[in-house]
Amino acid sequence: MSFIKKIYDYSPWGATSTPPPQQQVEDIERDYCIIKCAAPTSVHATLSLINAEPVNWHPQELLNEFTIVRDNLYNTCHQFDQSRITEQFSSTHLKIGTELKNYIHFISDRYRENTWLALIGLLMVAHEVLQTPSQVKTELLHVTRIGRHLALAMSRVMQDEGESGISHITFDDRFKSSLLLIFVNHADWFPLLKDTCFEFSHHDNEWEFKQTYYQVVSKATRLLL
Repeated sequence: MSFIKKIYDYSPWGATSTPPPQQQVEDIERDYCIIKCAAPTSVHATLSLINAEPVNWHPQELLNEFTIVRDNLYNTCHQFDQSRITEQFSSTHLKIGTELKNYIHFISDRYRENTWLALIGLLMVAHEVLQTPSQVKTELLHVTRIGRHLALAMSRVMQDEGESGISHITFDDRFKSSLLLIFVNHADWFPLLKDTCFEFSHHDNEWEFKQTYYQVVSKATRLLL
């Protein structure tokens, strides 16, 4: 991955989920030689830098690329963790909300040739949103309405696949398991998708198109075949 070489410390997240055993994470990182990045950079600059080159669909390169996106995503979601509640309240929607929409657009577009991978990338965004501090999460769910943006993006990537007839790029089970454990801290993507859509729908009762959350789950069942 020649376009960026930054080193970050990996730190598992998921307050309500059980993290993978440390030895398992270390084995995955050793086997795949995952690049760990070290200093945050601007969202626009990072995503533009990645987009400047075509996707390399080799599993190692995808894991490296997801690592860079995930680490910047983490910094975006947690940039106000140590701020006062009033600052979190006033800054979250305009700052974090805007950057999250950039991630959603980037993931939906860049990985559109493989619906499953795009869906996991969007779940990675959702996962980070749900791990933010209480005030930040409240702003993202009820002001930014980030759940709607994610649900519409998920629905769109699955619809685009059906309409375009894009050929599937396939991955083996080992790669899929590694991707899930590292980036969404979960062993099974479909239950996670259902739980995530339910969580967002619970906070979005006033949305006229709330059924979109359930349609996403329904459409995703074909990826289990």
